[in-house]
Amino acid sequence: MKVIGIGGPSGAGKTLLCDYFDKQGFHVIDVDALAHGLYQHQEVIDQVASLFPTACDLGRINRSKLAEIVFSDQTSLDKLNHLMRPLLQEAVKANIHPDKHTLVDMAILFDTTVVSLCDATVFVTADEMIRKRRLLQRGYSPDTASKMIARQEYMFASAKQASLIITNNDEFGPVIEQLESFLTEVTG
Repeated sequence: MKVIGIGGPSGAGKTLLCDYFDKQGFHVIDVDALAHGLYQHQEVIDQVASLFPTACDLGRINRSKLAEIVFSDQTSLDKLNHLMRPLLQEAVKANIHPDKHTLVDMAILFDTTVVSLCDATVFVTADEMIRKRRLLQRGYSPDTASKMIARQEYMFASAKQASLIITNNDEFGPVIEQLESFLTEVTG
């Protein structure tokens, strides 16, 4: 069974594509969901609280506050990544399905060792204004959405590592066809 990594900036439409392929029978690992699950573990809460005390309320991690902090300051983002990346690597490994092709939905895929678990990779992108609109629709403030986009510009240098690059500017049909063709080729 093959493992295909799906990476790219927030708001590019990675999750929408993965949701479609989940319905087609692929196993999908949503790394954001894994991270949210890890944020419930007391050891992680304690470590995040020690790094970012204002991101925790009543013994819980406030993800909105944490996002505001880490997308406003590169050093803070680096600290969070240093904490979370090894935990996410192990969580992804543990969730790869032995009997189904697996898609790994992870924005920072190309910046992590998770990419080494993948047989093929896809970089999904969209125009900046479309990504910002999608982030606003998810409930991010305009300021946080702009900061997220600015902090993720470096990702485009990673695109050349991908087996396939897809631009997802609201034309879902052609994007699905392109990805279906690629997945058929990769999974045989």
